[in-house]
Amino acid sequence: MRDLGIRRGFALLPLTLLALFALPAPAAPAAPAAASTVSLLKSQVLYPTGGAGEVGPANHFPSSITVPSYSGTVIKTTVTVLASRFGNPDDTDMVIVGPNGQKVMLMSDACGISSVESVDWTFDDSAPTYMSDNGPCQGFEEASFKPSNYLGGSPEPDDLSTSGGPAPPYVNALSFFNGAPPGGTWSLYLLDDNAGAGSGFGVIGWALNLTIQPPPPVLTGTPQKKCKKKGKRASVAKKKCRKKHH
Repeated sequence: MRDLGIRRGFALLPLTLLALFALPAPAAPAAPAAASTVSLLKSQVLYPTGGAGEVGPANHFPSSITVPSYSGTVIKTTVTVLASRFGNPDDTDMVIVGPNGQKVMLMSDACGISSVESVDWTFDDSAPTYMSDNGPCQGFEEASFKPSNYLGGSPEPDDLSTSGGPAPPYVNALSFFNGAPPGGTWSLYLLDDNAGAGSGFGVIGWALNLTIQPPPPVLTGTPQKKCKKKGKRASVAKKKCRKKHH
C-alpha cells in the first residue's frame, strides 16, 4: 500500500512536467572537421613590359588563379614565386589580392640591389624571418619569408594603381585573408618601379596554397517516441512507455 501511495503521488504531478520525459534526446558532441590544404599552380612567365623588358608592370598584370567555391573559410595562406630572377630586387613590388578585396604586399624594397637568380620564394606569416632590407638575398635556393615591405626611394608609399594595379593601402600579413571564403579570383601583381636601374625580373610561375577549415557539422538529435497517457495512472503508464522505447 505504501508503494501505491507513492505512485499516486507521481500521478498528481503537472502534465507539463511529465511532458519533459518526451523531449528529444540531446545530440552527441560532433568532432570538428579537419582542415585541408589546397595548392594551385599558375604556369605563366612574368616580366616587365617597359624599357625593353626591364621596368614597369608585368606582362600579365595581374596573373590570376581562380579558386573553386570550396565550402569553409581560409585559415592560412602562402604564396610561392617559382624559378625567379630579380636583377635589382629592391625595385620589385609584389602584391597578392584576394577575391574579397584584401591586398597584401608580399615584397617591396627588399633584398638590396644585388641580383638574385633561380630562387623559389615562399611568403608565409609563419616563416622564421623577413627578407633582408638592404640584402643581399641568397640565390639558387628555396626559402621562406614573412611578407617584407620596407620604405624605399621615390615614390613612397608604394602605389601600384599608377600602373593599373590595386590602390593602397596594402597590409603586410597574409592572415588578413583568414575567415573569408576561398572561392574566386586571386591576383598577383608584379611591378619594377625603378626605370633607372634597368634590371627587371623574371618569374616562370607561382603557387597559391590555402588551408581551408570546413564549416562545423549540423547537430541533430534523435527524437524519442512520445507517450501520451491520461488519467490517474498516467505516471505508471509513462514509466512503462519509456522502458519500451529505450
